[in-house]
Amino acid sequence: MIGVIFDKEGRVLVHKRAQTKEVNPGDIDHVCGGVKSGEKPEEAIIRESDEETTIKPHNLRVVFQGVNAYNRYRYLFVG
Repeated sequence: MIGVIFDKEGRVLVHKRAQTKEVNPGDIDHVCGGVKSGEKPEEAIIRESDEETTIKPHNLRVVFQGVNAYNRYRYLFVG
């Protein structure tokens, strides 16, 4: 799941991935991650945003959902 998060001025929130990450260390990225068992996708994007940026987004809406090239179900949120 990916979250494109905007602030009140319309700027897009991004963060720099830790250098210790196995995949794409140091890259600039949107909030993203997986949905835990029993968790709703909306709860997951809020949790991931809080973990990665300490920001808890609101007014979230799904703009796309479907299966990706890795055969995993995905959601694209904006908020």
